[in-house]
Amino acid sequence: ERLSISRTPIREVIMRLKGEHLIDVKPQAGTYISLIDKELIDEAIFMRRLLEKEVLKKACSELSEELFMELESDNRFEIIHQMCQIISQYEDVPVYFEKSVLEREEITSTEFGNQVALTHPLEPISKRTFAAVAVLKEPIIWKNKEIKVVFLISIEKTKNKKIEDFYKITSTFLVTKKYMDQFLKNSTFDNLMMILLNIESECGDIDE
Repeated sequence: ERLSISRTPIREVIMRLKGEHLIDVKPQAGTYISLIDKELIDEAIFMRRLLEKEVLKKACSELSEELFMELESDNRFEIIHQMCQIISQYEDVPVYFEKSVLEREEITSTEFGNQVALTHPLEPISKRTFAAVAVLKEPIIWKNKEIKVVFLISIEKTKNKKIEDFYKITSTFLVTKKYMDQFLKNSTFDNLMMILLNIESECGDIDE
């Protein structure tokens, strides 16, 4: 009242902060800054390890046209299910692969900006590193944000430093609006590969 601000936008901000695990709302007790969550730290360490500097040529070879798909559904769990069904036709994954991806979804948001979600199993469980890409016929609300493109990435059990370049390139693609705009204008496998190759070239120039 003192600041002449209504309660509605304040509630929305509080709920958004709660959704990002930055605060805890305790009924009839108050609102508090969230304690550090070990699982979230482990997740951050896992992703940071994957995004370290790597040998760039490996990146684009992890994408195949068989795992580039167009899907339609109104919820993320069905999208993940459809992706895992297709993945199982082409990749040697364990029977609990989809369960691991869903468990990962429950930990924290897999939404990026630019209408992209990037999900993966809880830990390296596949025999080969691969990526599947789904372009949705219509955008859906993934958790809090509107999503049009879904990356599902799986890491091979054995450590392979070369695959880390894949995450450097794809992470650049996911968080850079101009690249995502280029892809959404022409959502084809060939266009995606061209964009990733351009990113690879730019990353190489920067590293040099």
